[in-house]
Amino acid sequence: MGLGKTLQMLANIMDEYSIPPISKKKKPNLIVTPPHLRTQWFNEIARHCNTKNKPAVLFYDAKPTTNDPVAMLASYDIILATYEQVVGSYPTGPNAKIPTELSEDQKEVWWSRYFESHRWCLHQFHFHRIVLDEAHMIKSVHSQRYIACRALRGTHRWLMTGSPTVDSIEEFYPYFKFLGVPFTGDRKVFRKNYCGPEDPLHPQRLNRVLQVYLFRRTHEDQLFGAPIQKLPLAKEREFLSS
Repeated sequence: MGLGKTLQMLANIMDEYSIPPISKKKKPNLIVTPPHLRTQWFNEIARHCNTKNKPAVLFYDAKPTTNDPVAMLASYDIILATYEQVVGSYPTGPNAKIPTELSEDQKEVWWSRYFESHRWCLHQFHFHRIVLDEAHMIKSVHSQRYIACRALRGTHRWLMTGSPTVDSIEEFYPYFKFLGVPFTGDRKVFRKNYCGPEDPLHPQRLNRVLQVYLFRRTHEDQLFGAPIQKLPLAKEREFLSS
């Protein structure tokens, strides 16, 4: 935390606007955040992005009142949305239940048609870049947040979090699936390849993948010879209770 993830992502986005031809229309970038962080993202964009090429920001709290929401999204460069809005864009409810009497192939066709006709604009659009801030919010594969976010379409996908895992290595599984890491497989395959102390190769396999897909910074890292974040020295206090 406090090591500049937001600014790094904005620099990554803005870097493309400095590459000729600037006039070439680029697809929007979708940034998904918890509600309390949208204002921070909005302020950081206004403060740090080059005003000449600064992306426009769609800062909305409800579904837009327009007959063509996809065209509306296409007119923006950066779109700020909450996880709740992404969940709301994904078809759910009693009508979304697949009929049990269908065969497996028929179920796939049924859901494909239902999804295409009932999804909202966030799932209709193909974004240039999808960024999930506080990405640990999708670490449960059974959550609506994970299901809805994974169904988003985009050319590039990023996850940003200061605490990717808390309880177990298996929490990397939804991250791998969202990013499209090759050969992730289902949860059973993931457990076999990466989890459990019985196989000494598990840590090696995981580290090899993370070396490719994980960009990690710590408080020991420096930028231009200086610490990225200076923390105060720890102070110990003893309290006596009667």
